[in-house]
Formats: sequence, C-alpha cells, structure tokens
Amino acid sequence: MSSETITDAGTIAKALAHPLRIRIIEAFSVHETLSATQVSRDWSLPLGNVAYHVRRLAGLGIVRLVDEVPRRGAVEHRYQLVPMVLGDLVAVTASLGATPPRISEFGSMLRVVREARGVSHRQLGRRSGVGPAYIAAVELGHANPRLSVAVALADALHATVTIAPR
Repeated sequence: MSSETITDAGTIAKALAHPLRIRIIEAFSVHETLSATQVSRDWSLPLGNVAYHVRRLAGLGIVRLVDEVPRRGAVEHRYQLVPMVLGDLVAVTASLGATPPRISEFGSMLRVVREARGVSHRQLGRRSGVGPAYIAAVELGHANPRLSVAVALADALHATVTIAPR
C-alpha cells in the first residue's frame, strides 16, 4: 500500500482477523521497531507463525520494513508500525472485542506518530500549547495526560483520539 495513512476500516479489520496480529500491533505501541525473531523469542512462539503474520501486516500496509540486519548467516527484518489514524484502530479493535490501546500506551503511540510526521517535541509543543518537556514525559510513560491534552496533541499531529468502551 503506497499511502502514508490508513483510514480504510476494512484493511484494519483484515489486519485484526487473527489474535496474534492484534498482539503484534499492540507490541508495536511499546516498541518502535520489531522483528519476527524478537517477537518469537519473547513470546515463545514458532518463528514461522510470527513471520507469516508480520508479513501479512506488511502486505496490508499496517507495518513497513525499516531495516535488514545480518544475523548468523541470515537477515533479520525489522518493521515499524505505519502511522495511521489512531482512532480508527481503537474503534475497530473495540468493535471486534479486542483490547484497544490503553491510555498508558498513548505516549508510545504519540511518539510513533510524531516521529513519522517529522515533528520535534518543540514543534509539537508550539502547535498544541503543551510544553516540550511534558510531551517527552508522556512519550516515556512518566505522565498520563488529561483527555484535553491528549486531544490537543493528537489534533496538532492531524490524528484522532477515540474513547472506546471496555
């Protein structure tokens, strides 16, 4: 998929058609980049299964290949979550009964979107009216923003915040 943002709910629903893909997407909200090898090792799952689902997510445009690292005669592929309208992901996961990203994961998701848009803490601070040091604290998980602050940050990045039922 050539688009930088994914807003098609059908594409997101296909990506979430398997529980392992949901777990992989949730892992990307914590880690900037991941490899199938890393996920396989961390979760004690067969590498072939994890690699298949990561490739499916890449084929749907949910993750993208960002690096190839030589490892023991093979190549480890590292992927990154493609910036998307976060509200769509939350809404679709909630409608499927999956766990949507929690407020504690907001900072990680904020960082991914901010970096993908090429925006610094200072620039985001100017656009949103939120201090750059506080933005850094939110991204690191040291602070949980009020809803109004989360909305201001998302608006400044042209993203959305959605509240979904548990």
